[in-house]
Amino acid sequence: MEEVSLREYIEVILRWKWFIILLVIVAAGVTGVFSFFVLPAEYESEAVVLLTGIGPPQISPDSSLNELLQSLTSNLPMTLEGYRQQVTNPAILQQVLDELKLTPTMTVASLRQSIRVENPGNTQLLRIIVSHSDPQIAEKLANALASEFISFVNGANRQRLTASTKVLAEQVSQQEQDMEKLRAEYEGFLRQKPTVTEVETELEAKTKLLGEQETRLAQAEVDLGAARAAVAEAERQLASTPQVLVTSRKVMEDPLLADLLQEASGKGMAEVAGIDVKSEEVNPTYVELRTQKAGTAIKIEELQAEQAGLVRSTGQLRQDVQELEVVLSRRQQEKERLETLLQKSKENYGLLTTQLAQARVAAAVDSGSANITLMAPAFTPTEPVRPQKMLNMAVAVVLALMAGVLIAFFGEYWRNSSGGQGQHREQPAETQA
Repeated sequence: MEEVSLREYIEVILRWKWFIILLVIVAAGVTGVFSFFVLPAEYESEAVVLLTGIGPPQISPDSSLNELLQSLTSNLPMTLEGYRQQVTNPAILQQVLDELKLTPTMTVASLRQSIRVENPGNTQLLRIIVSHSDPQIAEKLANALASEFISFVNGANRQRLTASTKVLAEQVSQQEQDMEKLRAEYEGFLRQKPTVTEVETELEAKTKLLGEQETRLAQAEVDLGAARAAVAEAERQLASTPQVLVTSRKVMEDPLLADLLQEASGKGMAEVAGIDVKSEEVNPTYVELRTQKAGTAIKIEELQAEQAGLVRSTGQLRQDVQELEVVLSRRQQEKERLETLLQKSKENYGLLTTQLAQARVAAAVDSGSANITLMAPAFTPTEPVRPQKMLNMAVAVVLALMAGVLIAFFGEYWRNSSGGQGQHREQPAETQA
């Protein structure tokens, strides 16, 4: 493989230098003619708008009704990218063309291709850049596009406020009907017998009576225990107490008895005086104890009967109290439920009424135009941005230079290759001769 030195490269370029120079001159001339005389100049005009209150509303699952209503009556929520995309909305572009009367010469598609919308980093600005061959038309297009964009978004906000007002009015009417139904249901509940107050009064009275009955039952149990203890004590004393008392005395101690004995026996006083007379009589202590025992037994029967009656009445009262507690609990729960629903309905009605008034005020004062402002209108550009004549010519010179060098090397290679093949073809003829 033959090595080619740098000198040989330079010699090739020098041999082809006039061709390369001519190619560069032709390319620069053609590019200059096209850049200066053929290609139309393009101008760019820029309008800047400021966006405020952008971003979708942050509504969590547990947001209150007030927050939801605020989001409903606020301006049209949209992200910065959403606003940027709306600038090239076909409806807006058609309005611009109709306003400037450019419909025969421009279409929505061609106008859209000439628009560039940029958002400088970390700002709420939108740069609306329009390019056109006529600087005045570029200025008019940029200003008209910014104006129509603001009008379009503000119109959408106004339509949204109008629709929100209509929806809120319907909701207020529906909420008022629901509130009246709840109020009628609540009033009917209060009139329903027995009322909560009546149940509470009856429950209080029976609870008090139940307490008294339980106290009496406990006292009857104590009295019954005491009576049984008294009977046991009386039986114990009766067991040790004789039923009759035997007394022994002299006849002389009873003159009447002595006279009777003398008459009956015909004996004298001296004989009769030594006789002992024994007598039996009922023991009053025993009788008293028997009487006490009998009275206590009767009292026990009375206490047992009273206790049985108290047990029955106490059980019935306890059952009545339990039933009343269940009834009262249900009635109170129903009352609290209706009161809660009615109160919530009143609050919702108040919120809806307030938001409806705010929406009507917002629609009346045209609050939809508060979130987009034209910060800088477009001006007539003085210098075209395209074509970039010097850059085009510089690129043409570089490309022509590269193409000329490549053609030179290729031509040199082709010539050398052709010469070598001619020499190889002549060698067999010389050998034959």
